[in-house]
Amino acid sequence: MPLSTLQDYERLGEHLREIDPILEDFCRETGFSRQTQGVSRYPMRRLVLYRDVSWFIELRMEEDERGQRYDQFFADIPYSLSGGAWIDLSGFRYGDIGYRLFSRMPFRAVPPKLAESLRETWQYIGRHTAEYLVSLGPRVKLDLHPKVQIVGEDEDET
Repeated sequence: MPLSTLQDYERLGEHLREIDPILEDFCRETGFSRQTQGVSRYPMRRLVLYRDVSWFIELRMEEDERGQRYDQFFADIPYSLSGGAWIDLSGFRYGDIGYRLFSRMPFRAVPPKLAESLRETWQYIGRHTAEYLVSLGPRVKLDLHPKVQIVGEDEDET
């Protein structure tokens, strides 16, 4: 059954409610918060911590061996846990987003290991300083969209 509505995606991700208390405990311990806006509809949880450096941790459902998204949940559906950090300076984003603690782990194995895995990921990415991120060079130029200028009624449009 294809995923065509928001309800289809919500149904596919219902199993993640099982791990939400673990994520909430981690957030209380560390200051991370759960990002709910601008996140994929495909089942995942994203945690963020904004300071002088911004960090994220993502638990996400992976695709099948052919790169196709799953449309039904089963206990062995593969998940990955990754993290990274970024900083925005002078119109550029500097970042290291390549840390992956595990990949293709069956969901049934995720809940018992999640608290420890979150702490391990945070221990690793938490060492990413602004100096380190800048040393990697810019990843993205920010403000790629042209600025919209509103011309007042009394101004010339030329």
